[in-house]
Amino acid sequence: MKMAIVVGGLMALLVAAAPAHADPEVGTALVEFGAGGLRVGGVVMVKGAIGGATLDRSQDLIWFTQKKTLFVLDLRAATPRPVAIAKNMPTGAFSVSGFSGATYGADQAGVYPRLEVDKLAIDTATGPVVGHFPTIDARARKAARAIKVVGASWLKAQRARPRRETDLYWQTTRSDYYQRSEAPSGDEPCTSGELDCGATASFGLQDAIKLVVATSTCDKVGCQARCLLRLGDQRWAVPTTTAAWQTTVPSEAGPCFGFALGPHNRYVVGDARCTVAVAGVTCETDLGWTAAAWIDLPVGYARPQNEIDQVYGPLTDIDRASPRLGLPAFSEDGAKVVLPGVRQDPGQGAATTFVITDRGSVDDAWLQTLGHDADAAMNGEFTTEAWLRQRTFRPMPSWTFGTPAPRTVITDWGTFTLALTASAVTVTLTSAGTELGKQSWAIRAGTKLHRVAIAPGDPAFVYVQLDVPNGKEFDTQWVVMPLAAPVEP
Repeated sequence: MKMAIVVGGLMALLVAAAPAHADPEVGTALVEFGAGGLRVGGVVMVKGAIGGATLDRSQDLIWFTQKKTLFVLDLRAATPRPVAIAKNMPTGAFSVSGFSGATYGADQAGVYPRLEVDKLAIDTATGPVVGHFPTIDARARKAARAIKVVGASWLKAQRARPRRETDLYWQTTRSDYYQRSEAPSGDEPCTSGELDCGATASFGLQDAIKLVVATSTCDKVGCQARCLLRLGDQRWAVPTTTAAWQTTVPSEAGPCFGFALGPHNRYVVGDARCTVAVAGVTCETDLGWTAAAWIDLPVGYARPQNEIDQVYGPLTDIDRASPRLGLPAFSEDGAKVVLPGVRQDPGQGAATTFVITDRGSVDDAWLQTLGHDADAAMNGEFTTEAWLRQRTFRPMPSWTFGTPAPRTVITDWGTFTLALTASAVTVTLTSAGTELGKQSWAIRAGTKLHRVAIAPGDPAFVYVQLDVPNGKEFDTQWVVMPLAAPVEP
């Protein structure tokens, strides 16, 4: 078993409240908004009517409008509270771009405001209806010029905010997802709309299911498109209506945009909460609440590097194109670890190194260096591979950082707290409110915190990779601390 997952303020709220309508899936929560406020997993986080909301899942940020103000809610915070970012916001679509990216309501918009979070400025973006209504577009540009950024200090503090990779859920939110194909029937009024009748979009749940444009029209108010679900080539369903698949095209259709796809063939759109299956579509309505997206929990969870690289072992070879791939690694017998590194040789440049040592140690290590020419590198690779094959090695769970390193890293092994000064680095690992390890190491000025890794076992160890200045370049240094609890791989 791994260590218990550390839960932050949001997860604690979800567990404590757990209303009957909360999302039942372990590890997911539904983000919704409406007249009653903004809620996550059924827990109201912000009270009062919300104009629109959108989620940046990689940053765990919810951007929303309320009373002509653009707010952001940081779900990684111990106590998430809305922060005012821009005032004089018009109603309707908006987007943010930069270290955080998210869009609300642009699917059938013309001109709408866009917050450039890195530049601390407001400009405009355009949706598929731009140009259809010049007067409305001109008003939107004028309204965007009146918006005032008031949250510059918060935005500046987030510029080094680490992203996390997540591929859980996909949303149909853009008209360019739709590709032209055969129309579902021959009499739909599709000649004047923004989308072609019969255009299809992958529904994301199963390859056999598509969203198909059934009607598409434009008038003085705007453009509207309506869609059907198609299973295979000849079976149809309305995406928001409970019914079996039909062999004839239904006379009514549903929305084309705003779908948030979740686990187990579930999806939400507007106030409909639906499941698609072989038998048909089943939907319930949650009146007053519009779905924005699913978010995976715990928020801020960082995937280990080997999962990102899709390397799981056993490791027997050195990747010629990427020699550090799959490293650091631990042996299943609990005896050894392999630590990758870089060493700067005067006049020759950088060489890849492999430190092979006892688990829990960085001393008395055998060091293999890949040389600077092809022959020497090949020799080093062959020697290391022969050593690797003496045991069964698998990648350690490890997390690699940019510059500057984040202050906290949430993992399903625990939460790392990282502190770096000019003279010392301190790493703390906690889980379920218990401190499992904390240690400080003296460092040379200019040292960077590159990576943390866990060597499973009893006892378990945390390895910390530092980049130590060597002239204008950096050498690798590893340090290690024991943990107070065992960790199983």
